[in-house]
Amino acid sequence: MRDRERFGLALAALIASSGVAAWADWPTFEVIGKPAGWSRAQFSAMNADGTVLVGEGRSPLGDEALVWRVGSGFEVAGDLPGASVDGEFRAVSGDGQVPVGSGRTIEGLDPVTEAMLWTSAGGLVPLGRFGGFTIARAASYDGSVIVGAGSPDSGGVEYAFRWEEGIGITRPLDLIGQYLRGTANAVSGDGSIVVGRDTSSTSTSQGKAFVWHEGNAHIELLPLPDESSGTTWNPERSSANWISQDGTVVLGTGDPFTFGVQVAPLIWIDGEVSALEIYPGSTHTSAGSASADLRVIAGSTTLPGSTTHAVIWLDGSVMRLRDYFVAQGVPFGPDDGRLFEGVSVSEDGQRFLGTGLYQGNSIYWLAYVPLPPPPCPADVNGDTNDDVLDFLDYMDAFGQCEMLPGPCVPPGSVVDADFNGDTTVDVVDFLDFFDAFGTGCPG
Repeated sequence: MRDRERFGLALAALIASSGVAAWADWPTFEVIGKPAGWSRAQFSAMNADGTVLVGEGRSPLGDEALVWRVGSGFEVAGDLPGASVDGEFRAVSGDGQVPVGSGRTIEGLDPVTEAMLWTSAGGLVPLGRFGGFTIARAASYDGSVIVGAGSPDSGGVEYAFRWEEGIGITRPLDLIGQYLRGTANAVSGDGSIVVGRDTSSTSTSQGKAFVWHEGNAHIELLPLPDESSGTTWNPERSSANWISQDGTVVLGTGDPFTFGVQVAPLIWIDGEVSALEIYPGSTHTSAGSASADLRVIAGSTTLPGSTTHAVIWLDGSVMRLRDYFVAQGVPFGPDDGRLFEGVSVSEDGQRFLGTGLYQGNSIYWLAYVPLPPPPCPADVNGDTNDDVLDFLDYMDAFGQCEMLPGPCVPPGSVVDADFNGDTTVDVVDFLDFFDAFGTGCPG
């Protein structure tokens, strides 16, 4: 208990500091503070390996775009020249070298918002506009392709765009050949695939999830789960919000016609869609990032009473991030129930950027959590090995439970003979176990 109290005091001190995290072989939890003299700093994204964070903060000059790197701390990028200081980064390239977002500049006598990128060597670079404003929302792995949204006028309808180094801004066409109204939310690592939300092809303001491949003039709408999934989905309301580096996996949301649920998480793998598990009792559940092997998917959920919690799907099962951290021994210290409200995860599934409240203060934190071993169905006795004892234990349980309803765990055993969970112990369970035993444990 004394150690936890000491950590609580250290956590409060870190809120006002600019600490630098370092990875270890055990779980770590670091609160990211703010530059000296700043009133706040907040972070919206991290790079593929979780070592670079980007966002914005409030300095004496105004709102400035901000970078934080493991091992070196803060770098201030500032804002585009010419207007009041109001810059921010919303995303960063996978390699961590090119943060992107928007800043304020001057056209004539009027301030305008323009998409921008930043490099340590070249500083801030405006990406251009097509009339009113542009905002960058995502970048390819090396930062040579950037996507986002903009408008032909200062306060009008948003249109998706793609910017490429040496080419500039191009705009996709919707299904009827007009410029696509909506937003481009994410781009694959090589810059060839863009996903987002299309408001051109719907009569509502909600939009539909789309994918756009380089070289194609028109977008394609992403499918929703069909009725065989057991749920009917609103065809006028979906969004694609994240894409894997290789472009094969897309995360987004949809609107199921399910009482009490307004937003639910969807995943597209090679174009095939399925719904992720909804957190129990949630009105809104969304997924926003994933590890490369999909063992870990990160998102958030809103429960009745408008309480928001960070969640993850670990090997397909959804849980509160706080519960996962507790189970893995993450030393986050005492909290007041609001420390885990939003989260994103690195490609290796072990680094988490999150946000929440502590003692009334909004904080951002970075955690390293070594992944537990993947599940092993063949290890039926739970001794962390798949060996002859598992085979003997299952055969014993099966012999006592055959043709009985499942689950069926004989007295003195820990093994459920209903291996496939279909509520009947039969030869199919034996064959499924035999197949899993032959495959062995991952790794």
